[in-house]
Amino acid sequence: MDKYAIICIFTLVTLCTWHAGLGALIFILTPDFRVTPDMWLVYIDQCFFTTAISIFILIHAALLVWLYYVPLEYRRQMTIKDCEYRHSICNEKKNLEYTPISM
Repeated sequence: MDKYAIICIFTLVTLCTWHAGLGALIFILTPDFRVTPDMWLVYIDQCFFTTAISIFILIHAALLVWLYYVPLEYRRQMTIKDCEYRHSICNEKKNLEYTPISM
């Protein structure tokens, strides 16, 4: 969960920096602060959006795959070991049953 939180914070910082930079470019480059769909700033923003969404989806897919193969594998192994331990305890109890000794 720490890795996921750090990645999300890094993503938020990157997006905030991008929007601040884009806002500054719009403020500097457009005289009336209007952005029309045919401006090069819109094209760059759309490319950045597509890239950011793609990276975001890839990161989440990679984290889900990692979650399945690493931590959940340990959990599955511990479940198997727990079952084996319970069977061994059960077998020991059967072996320790009292049998009277005849004289």
